[in-house]
Amino acid sequence: SARMLRAGLKVLYIANEEPAHDITLRLLSRLSLIDIEDLQKYPDARRQAFDRAGKCYYNWHLMHQGTITPRDVQRQMARIKPDILVLDQIKNVEVREDNRALQLDKLARVVRETGIDYDAVTISVTQAGESAEGKLVLGMTDVEWSNTGIPGAADLMIGIGVTEEWRGRDKRMLSICKNKVKNEHGSFPVYIDAQRTKISERPS
Repeated sequence: SARMLRAGLKVLYIANEEPAHDITLRLLSRLSLIDIEDLQKYPDARRQAFDRAGKCYYNWHLMHQGTITPRDVQRQMARIKPDILVLDQIKNVEVREDNRALQLDKLARVVRETGIDYDAVTISVTQAGESAEGKLVLGMTDVEWSNTGIPGAADLMIGIGVTEEWRGRDKRMLSICKNKVKNEHGSFPVYIDAQRTKISERPS
């Protein structure tokens, strides 16, 4: 989201799990390059962060509520007209279907169609299934309820794999599970600052 905002794009971030305060601090830290610890402790650091973020921050729209329906998503899309929609997490959006597999299938289709309707790129975040536990390289079958339309609705799927050893070293493996854009796949290691969700090729 920070990278997209820096590029002048408007981002709608819909969250239904993490506290809004934590998400906002991470974003401010990424936009301003000021450590989260300083933002938490010092009011001056927060003011400086807003100054550094500048107009990028005003292209950021956070919708945070525990219960979200597809209609809520569509309303926000119509109101804000973002370039990018981030839905975190898709599995927590409520839809009326008889079972979980049908729910997730419908959600994946609704999010894709909403993006098409509003000419926006949609990014859905979800947790992997049990088969991904302790694995570094992930595939489409490691997505929760992978027999539904979640993989089918995606043009690009990125899996984040980790073992306990890699977690202790702040490392993750990014896998390109699906790529309809270039048809290129593979996996590569990265380092992650989990507090700021900053991903880099080398340790911080």
